[in-house]
Amino acid sequence: MAPSRHRRTAGDLAIGVAGCGSDDDSDDASGGGTTVVITHNLGTTEFDATPERVVALGDQWLDAAESLGVEPVGYAAAASVLTGGKPAPWEPASLADATVINVGGDIVEQIAALNPDLILVPNFLIDQPKYDKLSQLAPTVGALTPAQVDPWDKQVQTLGMILPPEVVAAAGGQGRMGVSPERVGELNSQFLVTSTMPGMEGAYEKLPGYGELPSVQNGSVTNLDIMAVTGLNTPTPLSVPYVLNLLEPGLVKAAAAT
Repeated sequence: MAPSRHRRTAGDLAIGVAGCGSDDDSDDASGGGTTVVITHNLGTTEFDATPERVVALGDQWLDAAESLGVEPVGYAAAASVLTGGKPAPWEPASLADATVINVGGDIVEQIAALNPDLILVPNFLIDQPKYDKLSQLAPTVGALTPAQVDPWDKQVQTLGMILPPEVVAAAGGQGRMGVSPERVGELNSQFLVTSTMPGMEGAYEKLPGYGELPSVQNGSVTNLDIMAVTGLNTPTPLSVPYVLNLLEPGLVKAAAAT
């Protein structure tokens, strides 16, 4: 993988993640022989050298890698499906040079053809048998938590141990819940983000009680298209600033109402 203008080699970088060891340890990990061990949902993966040909499956792993300056040789991203195969609007232009993995085909065969030395996979796409096959091709890292969506900062931190780049990890948490139509009144926050499938625009506005919601009253309701809400639903270090820019006007209105 040719270095980009953002990418630095392991020898230029120090691991900046708490718990990764001393300064001497980080020097070893970037080329001195120390083995880095990553535990994930599908197993344990060891790294003895800095990867240079990375394949990333899933929007989160893809963006986590790119945020650290990695130009993947291959990738699969749900967001690109919404754009007709083009990279999401927050992706760097260099992604156009990577091979798109067809998830409807033989994933293992396609990845093998790219001769990777690091494969990053999510829970929803790769099961244990496929993981075992991919692990025979190259060190493979699966999802890091049992959650439906991994915390993106944990992914960046993990990659910082492997590559290793300089990482400043932010603490964060995620939670989800479903709300049935008759409980719309429980969405009583000062700020509300909405999104609908094509052809369903405005349907939620007819729900009983919607007009009385604080966010509706203060004008802060922000409707995102499917592409943007994908970036919000599965946050990555690249999609977060893109989506925050779209949310800013509504957040300003919500802040003024408090």
